[in-house]
Amino acid sequence: MGKKMERDLHKSLVKLLKQKQDHEEFLFFHIKNDIGSSRGHCFYDPRSLGVLAGVADFCILRNGKAYFLEIKSDKGHLSKEQRKFLVEVNRLGHVGVVGFGWRDIIDKLESIFSEKKRSAPADDYHADPGKVLWVDKRGKFLKRRPKQGFSLFLY
Repeated sequence: MGKKMERDLHKSLVKLLKQKQDHEEFLFFHIKNDIGSSRGHCFYDPRSLGVLAGVADFCILRNGKAYFLEIKSDKGHLSKEQRKFLVEVNRLGHVGVVGFGWRDIIDKLESIFSEKKRSAPADDYHADPGKVLWVDKRGKFLKRRPKQGFSLFLY
């Protein structure tokens, strides 16, 4: 019964987010992260395709940030892998949350959609097409490649 209830929460969330897209700009998607099967037989090795245990159910991309939302019924619980994934997402500067039941899911969405937009980089960091931009782990644009802890963007 728990899986059916979670599936219903997923469907309701998709419907709500689609309605919200009429008024706000963001992208969302459900992450299907389970083992594929055909009549009880696995037809591929999911690990070879990059499947990661514990990945959240939904991803919302909004204002330059990724939000990962795990959906649980009121009485649901996180697995060790799900907890580890959400901790890692937050450590990397994004947002990973779990919603237990519909009311909690709505509270989490209100928090996500109330966050302010990230500021744009300073004008002197706007690059010509094909230029390399270096960004530190806090999202600060750098003039040159740092010694460690960077991201690379081709602009």
